[in-house]
Amino acid sequence: MTDSVWIRRHGWWLPPAPFREDHGWHLWPAGQTPSRSPVRLLAPGFEYYVCDGGRSGERRMRFLTEVEAVSQTFAVTSLDEGFRRLEDFFGGQGRAMSWSAWYEDSYATEKFRTPRVFSLLAWTFSVRRSLSVPLPRAQRFAPSGWLHVPRSEVLPS
Repeated sequence: MTDSVWIRRHGWWLPPAPFREDHGWHLWPAGQTPSRSPVRLLAPGFEYYVCDGGRSGERRMRFLTEVEAVSQTFAVTSLDEGFRRLEDFFGGQGRAMSWSAWYEDSYATEKFRTPRVFSLLAWTFSVRRSLSVPLPRAQRFAPSGWLHVPRSEVLPS
């Protein structure tokens, strides 16, 4: 067990709606190292927690997940190319990504407003455990949607 945990905010999801996700992706400018993100750590067996999209101060960690498969890092220059890469990877894992999950995602669409090359990484995961642990009010997620904190700050021993 490590002394710290990674948490991913799923801002579009709020209980009591069912949590049906089984894959994720991360997009960042090519040539840069993503800050405050575990993309270099993602590998089969990597665990992270899913946080709901509640308001700051009311968010809760809801699930412990385990990464099952990770794509190579793709260089993409458009929304269409990114979607094709995601569709191919997820399809090869027996998963599907909806058109709207990519083309209506404000983070992805905003990134591609400026012509440049982006790095794109995708992964599949499964839920290992359900829980309901409040996040301390002082915790703030990076713009990428990730938070890295000492285990003792969010999980009782």
